[in-house]
Amino acid sequence: MGDFRTDFYNQYEVIEVDRTLIETAGALVMQNPLRAYDSVQLASALRVQSTLVFVPDTQLVFVSADKRLLDIAQSAGLAIDNPNNYA
Repeated sequence: MGDFRTDFYNQYEVIEVDRTLIETAGALVMQNPLRAYDSVQLASALRVQSTLVFVPDTQLVFVSADKRLLDIAQSAGLAIDNPNNYA
């Protein structure tokens, strides 16, 4: 559990679900064949990505086992990875 806490506090970013995030997710659903929760996940990743442009040598990698979601994330400019590629 200690390793998880260390990783959580050092490697993950908790994103607040606010009105702007929901509006972005809604726009993503209108533009792409996404489920609602997938659009929130993608909107969150795009928000984080927009802040990382100011952090040198840092890249967000969007991870999902959903190929359709990965394709949409990649078309939105995110680096992607599928954990099924390592099974």
